[in-house]
Amino acid sequence: MAKINCNSCGKKLQIDETKLPMQEVKFACPNCKALILFHRGQYEEEAAVPPPPAGSPEAARPAAPAPAEPSPAAPPVASSLLGQPQALFVGTPQPALEAAVKSIGFSLRHVADAETARDIICSEHPLLVLLSPRQLTAPPLEEMAALTALVPADRRESFFVLVAPELRTGDGDTAFFYSVNLVLAPKDFGSFRPVYQEAYRAHQQSYKHFRAFRGRME
Repeated sequence: MAKINCNSCGKKLQIDETKLPMQEVKFACPNCKALILFHRGQYEEEAAVPPPPAGSPEAARPAAPAPAEPSPAAPPVASSLLGQPQALFVGTPQPALEAAVKSIGFSLRHVADAETARDIICSEHPLLVLLSPRQLTAPPLEEMAALTALVPADRRESFFVLVAPELRTGDGDTAFFYSVNLVLAPKDFGSFRPVYQEAYRAHQQSYKHFRAFRGRME
């Protein structure tokens, strides 16, 4: 088993590298959801090199600093080492959007009401939550009130997307008023991947300092 640490929160992880391809893979940290990169080929090459004999010049030489990890950006778009990242779809089904979500590597779980979704979010912290109300009303959105009223400690573990034809994709003011991270119009379902990745990258950056502080406190 390969032992690695999350570069964002420092959590220690163990993965079975024998089940991975000989190339770089990406997955989300189960603790802070930051992006982790792992290359099986490089790991096995480094593991196969024996340590230098004690007292040799190589042993006395300080180790080269590890290359800086990229800052957390978008979540993985392939199967995670720890299972596919989960997306929770709440409300009216949107087959085109559900297909787009699955195509970038998420497992999808559909629930009809916000109350059920709230219990799932608080206990399982899915990476992505898509809200599809029957009708878009003025904020606060009563149909999804059980979710938009979640306390920050429960909300920050998930990324919330509100979907409705009346919305303009990426409108930050509207997202703020509805207490979500991203608003998405159905006409942009085909561009879900880049739209989501850009918005998620901004979301990760906004919590970068918070997660660093939380990692030091744990």
